[in-house]
Amino acid sequence: MKISLLICLLFLACNRTEPESVLARVGERMITVDEFILRAELSPEVNFRGPDSARAAGLLDLLISEKLAALAAEDAGMDTLAAIRQLGGFIEDMALARELYRREVQSKVTVKAEELDRAVGYQAQTRIIAYLVFNDELSARRYQERLAAGCSFNQALRDLYGAAADTMANRREIKWGENVSAIEESAFVLNPGQVSPVLAVEGAFMVMVLEEIQRDLVVTEAEQARRRHLARRILRARQEATVSDHYIAALAKEKNLQFNKPLLQKTADFMAEHSMAAQPDDRPFMPGGRPLEVEALQAARLALQSHLETPLVSWRDGHITLRQMLEKWRGYNLAVDQSSAAARRRSIVRGFSLVARDVLLAGEGRRRGYDKLPPVRNDVIMWRDYYLCSALQGHLLEKNAAPNFSWQPHLLQWRARYPVHVDTNRLQRTELTQVPVLALRIGQYNALVVPPWTNFQ
Repeated sequence: MKISLLICLLFLACNRTEPESVLARVGERMITVDEFILRAELSPEVNFRGPDSARAAGLLDLLISEKLAALAAEDAGMDTLAAIRQLGGFIEDMALARELYRREVQSKVTVKAEELDRAVGYQAQTRIIAYLVFNDELSARRYQERLAAGCSFNQALRDLYGAAADTMANRREIKWGENVSAIEESAFVLNPGQVSPVLAVEGAFMVMVLEEIQRDLVVTEAEQARRRHLARRILRARQEATVSDHYIAALAKEKNLQFNKPLLQKTADFMAEHSMAAQPDDRPFMPGGRPLEVEALQAARLALQSHLETPLVSWRDGHITLRQMLEKWRGYNLAVDQSSAAARRRSIVRGFSLVARDVLLAGEGRRRGYDKLPPVRNDVIMWRDYYLCSALQGHLLEKNAAPNFSWQPHLLQWRARYPVHVDTNRLQRTELTQVPVLALRIGQYNALVVPPWTNFQ
């Protein structure tokens, strides 16, 4: 069974386990309100169909099904599988890193009233921009200067892509909270006709022109309250990103974290060279990415075999060898910008930095004794249940390859075996904010903070 680890440490809500916060009990497992909100808001659900009023109950039912499958997997002895046991240390490391994040980052973030008011006002606007995206900063600056000097956007677009360029393809609406913060911070201070500075976003460079501002005329009190709640969540996430960067930089300096630069360059060059470049597309809003092929990682392991036990990154009380880094890369399933060889190299180096960051933070959390704390143990259980469920699903699908296979008989059997109790009153009082996941996972590549939803269709 192929298991992809989609874990990152940022923007995780505090996870408490007081008895009064229990939303449902499934056998010996319990689902807290915090875990449920975490899963519902930070992982896009799949195949949910129905009105918004039924969304919470539908998602809770999915989570209950996952817990039932995890219990059935344990009873079948699947918790002893090598693949599950090997995940144990990795899951605990990530849980430790997230607990350190909660204490050193989340607890130090506050949202000012004036920032909140401004964000609520921005949500009443839709800004129409025209944009150009470049792989190199020099070209971006050249076109930015032309646009600022009065060159029309359509002319710049034709000069860049040819006379047949579709002048409508590089225009889009910008709504606050639904984009990378750097784009919004620029778009919402421009007046119509003004040109942004060159923006460095997700490994690319962007220039935009504000063409139009559309405003909502009437907003109800309920909608205003929803926007205020949304603004608070997103502003906290963005401030956490800044505080996190400062904290991680300070910790790395204190620990004297150093990359083996020659080996880093050799590895990144080799992996970038052996990764298949993406086919050109029609000028996306921002460059996309996809995970490296397994073949590229295997080729790197073979070609760099003599360096596998050499530390790729070291710090005062730890290190990661090249072998360990390549193994962790497969686990993280990081996306790589495939727009050019240089972009692939930048993405790979950035991915190595992410892995090193998480291992460094986990070590610091363990040094502080966080591995015994309830939030860490609950985080481990959450991820372990997801992987147990995935293992059981893979096993049953291998045994039942029939096209008319259904999960319903298994779910009914598990519900009969393990008692399920739902606090319906607490479920009705639980609010799920429709926050764009991008807004809460800033710069997190394609990683997820929480497990993805299991599909029982």
